[in-house]
Amino acid sequence: MVEVIVESHLSAVTFSCVLGISAAARAGLNVCDAISQRLPSRKRYSITDVRGRGSYGVVLAGRTDEDAGVVAKLVNLSSATGMNVLGEPWFVTDIKSFRREIVMLHAVALGAPGIFPEILDACVVKGGAGVSFGFVLMRDVGTESLHAVLASGRVGARRLMQVCAQLLKSLHASGFVHGDLHTGNAICEPPHVQFVDTSRTVYFGDASVDCKVAKLYDLTVLINSVDDIARLDSMLLCSQFLQEYYGSSSAGVAEVNDLLCTPEQMREKREEFVRILEKTSL
Repeated sequence: MVEVIVESHLSAVTFSCVLGISAAARAGLNVCDAISQRLPSRKRYSITDVRGRGSYGVVLAGRTDEDAGVVAKLVNLSSATGMNVLGEPWFVTDIKSFRREIVMLHAVALGAPGIFPEILDACVVKGGAGVSFGFVLMRDVGTESLHAVLASGRVGARRLMQVCAQLLKSLHASGFVHGDLHTGNAICEPPHVQFVDTSRTVYFGDASVDCKVAKLYDLTVLINSVDDIARLDSMLLCSQFLQEYYGSSSAGVAEVNDLLCTPEQMREKREEFVRILEKTSL
């Protein structure tokens, strides 16, 4: 048997339970189908394709019984590098980081709804020989990143950046800071945009100095990632973004220049944010 510890925050009550999965479910993508039969939300779905893969995780796309799109994200929580459900090597994700990401997904869903994809379920799957992985089921919000859409030139960049500014302003007004908001962490289904990846998201209960620094870091990361897309008039685009974010027509080239960084400056700002992240509790 494979032990599945299911953690659900879908209601006001947080609970855990241990369920069994037959040995046959260990093979390939069938493990996802097996998990779907035992989730507290009763979201039944089937995997349709591989959406993405990387050194630390796999994202699989699927459809529910009601034909709604979902994505299942899997990360390696084992004690060592192993093989994922696709038979490819993946590195280890710290289980505390995984749990933190799940908590923040639920937190932003309550505090700032509509900015991140809706989380449907999450669990930790524990198998034999110390093998375990984290599983997250979310609504499917699209297939293309903001970076890909802006670089393609297919959709008006100004409108998409306006939407991003509105979302980020709302997120910050709710006390949250994304923490890694580059153009690869915004998913587009034009004209709609949603942010993804809460692994570095932070909640601040007050307007502290750290909070102000962290919010500025969000702006810096996004503007510098837009500036890296060479085909765009990035200076004008970033100026318009700041005007929308601050609700003022006074933001211009000088304000953008203040946020543009060299790689070394960006590294220093990232290290400063990590220090803030490490001393900030959930």
